Amino acid sequence: MEAATTEPIVWPFSACEVHEYPEQDVHGYLETVWPDGEKCGATRGAEMYNLDYARHLGYTGVRDALREHELAHTFIAEKLGYEYSPTLRAVALKYAPGTAPYELQLAEEAVVLGFQLYLQTGRIGLGFSPYAWRAEEWAAEFRARFCAGEASR
Repeated sequence: MEAATTEPIVWPFSACEVHEYPEQDVHGYLETVWPDGEKCGATRGAEMYNLDYARHLGYTGVRDALREHELAHTFIAEKLGYEYSPTLRAVALKYAPGTAPYELQLAEEAVVLGFQLYLQTGRIGLGFSPYAWRAEEWAAEFRARFCAGEASR
């Protein structure tokens, strides 16, 4: 999917940015962009399985679940000592040799989904349980950074 022609909301991270295009799709469109020009785009349709996934995590719709999922990938990766999300970078590079192995991608997904569950419900899911002791701190920082309406255009 090509990025929208309107200016994105830009969420800066230490080694990449997430560009959010609220008008691109009814369910949102986000791109993680690296300084070398590589990009990883994300959108989700309104199919029932996507809505079920969003509701399971405590969201009322697909848009907010997608938005926070993409932002959480890099947010959590940085908290775990990575420069950026190994999973999103692997996607951007079409899973080229040397990118994150599949088991690391699955582990990252589990942590991100568990973090989203905590953000929305206060419950600690299995994937996020090793980091439960940081849940309140990380959730407060995430909300202040990404849910308070502060972004650059």
